[in-house]
Amino acid sequence: MTRPEFASFVRRFASGATDAHEWDHFAIQHYADIVTEQARVRLVRLLHRHELHSPVGIENELEQIASVLLLPVSPASFYYMGGAAGILREPLPISTSSVIIAYEPYRSRAHRDMHEALLSGDQPICEYMYDDRRHSFTVIDAPEYGRLSIHV
Repeated sequence: MTRPEFASFVRRFASGATDAHEWDHFAIQHYADIVTEQARVRLVRLLHRHELHSPVGIENELEQIASVLLLPVSPASFYYMGGAAGILREPLPISTSSVIIAYEPYRSRAHRDMHEALLSGDQPICEYMYDDRRHSFTVIDAPEYGRLSIHV
């Protein structure tokens, strides 16, 4: 399932052109791609929150979900709690190790939440896509702006 295919489903749902079978095919399954899975969760929560079985009244939110799926995303992006937190400036090591990496922070809730977790003593787990598979690393510390001490 590609991001454009899921965006097309969301837009068809918004126009009332889907059925229960298509809902089961698209919205019930989980996706390895972080952005698609985040969109699926957002869609399901939106409908659950509004106790809706139709798109009436939430068309703008549905269009936002579809639009995010169609944005170009850097393959170097990494995510915290499903939200984009930053872009890696260098490839991560393949073997298990602790390293300090350079990254460009996103001005996002996910980035802020990641740092708040660090400040509270947690070690946030971030995800990234590599070779069409979801991988993760643990953030140990943020020694300076644009740098993270991680364990892969």
